[in-house]
Amino acid sequence: MVKNYFVRSGPIWWPDGVVNISNAITVAAQEINPGFILDLAKGYFAHVQLEQLAEDIQADCLAGQADKAAERVRTWQEPSLGSRSGIDVLGDAEALRDAFATKTEPLVVFPGALGQLLGNALEREALVGIMAPDKRGKSFWLGEIAFRAICQRRRVAYIEAGDQSQQQLLRRLACRIAKHPLEACTIQYPVAIRRLESEQVAQVDLEPRTFSTPLRWQRAWKAAQDLMRKRVRSGETRWKLVCYPNSTINVTGIRAILEQWANDGWVPDVVIIDYADILAPDLQRLEFRHQQNDTWKRLRALSQELHCLVVTASQTDAAAYSKRLITRANFSEDKRKLAHCTGMLGINQSPEEQDLGISRLNWVVRRDTRYSERRCCHVAGCLDLANPAVISCW
Repeated sequence: MVKNYFVRSGPIWWPDGVVNISNAITVAAQEINPGFILDLAKGYFAHVQLEQLAEDIQADCLAGQADKAAERVRTWQEPSLGSRSGIDVLGDAEALRDAFATKTEPLVVFPGALGQLLGNALEREALVGIMAPDKRGKSFWLGEIAFRAICQRRRVAYIEAGDQSQQQLLRRLACRIAKHPLEACTIQYPVAIRRLESEQVAQVDLEPRTFSTPLRWQRAWKAAQDLMRKRVRSGETRWKLVCYPNSTINVTGIRAILEQWANDGWVPDVVIIDYADILAPDLQRLEFRHQQNDTWKRLRALSQELHCLVVTASQTDAAAYSKRLITRANFSEDKRKLAHCTGMLGINQSPEEQDLGISRLNWVVRRDTRYSERRCCHVAGCLDLANPAVISCW
């Protein structure tokens, strides 16, 4: 039988045994994912009620009371918890408190000006995209969000959809964790950044740092163990990675992976998908533009039904290559992707800024708060160490 603890509209698949559901609820409670706990509890209650209903119907049939059995089937209703049972908007203080608590507690926090730009955008049940031309650092930013989430003791599911192989991605992540470049070299590390209002390009102070040896796996392994012991302070699995070749995994496949992990007691807080544009379509019959729209709709549903933060990336159109600032007009394939996400970040970079290792981030779209496409946060990074966000300023 298919195991699935996620409640959705339509037919519900139940796990093989009530004990497994109870264990999953216990694990979810330990991870403090209240929305997911409600879904698990609803599945558990429905499972118990359906078993009782089956026994009652069988007893009615044995007693020759087929009409009574049919009436039980007609009147049975799936148990509802939380918002699906309806709330009193003007009288439910607990629901209002929970809404504000969720909104003001982002799952991933950045320091400085970048943290001010992001605010609480990286919150539970959000779908955030990163939009830029190719080779502008989108995957570096996805990796950085994952790394920061781990340091803040979140559970991260990283789905590599084909932009990099497992070996390539692990080497990049190892550089970030070990703070060491892959090869022996001298890097330029940003130690300060500032910008005058009259200047378009920020000024950054770079400090040369020399690494006399290449990064070895032993050093990367030790750094990973130190990270778990000193910052995460846990021996439990916090970061899961699965890699697929380009265009071989779709959102339905990702959901199946996450559901299986949940069945095993591992529920993610943050799901990173690198990246949405190269996912395989869920509906092959649609033309390509509508396939893209359907993918983003399913990603939005994923963030809502799993009560987690989903972060992915998207390519811009060709006009973005020569633009100083990415706007909502620079979408690729279908503009509706901007409507489905709760926020879309743009990565802007001139050739001069690229030489200095500076990116300008702006909100292309942002839900639930005031924003301006023209307001940019200037961020200095060091891609030799796989860190695009060392220091930032306005």
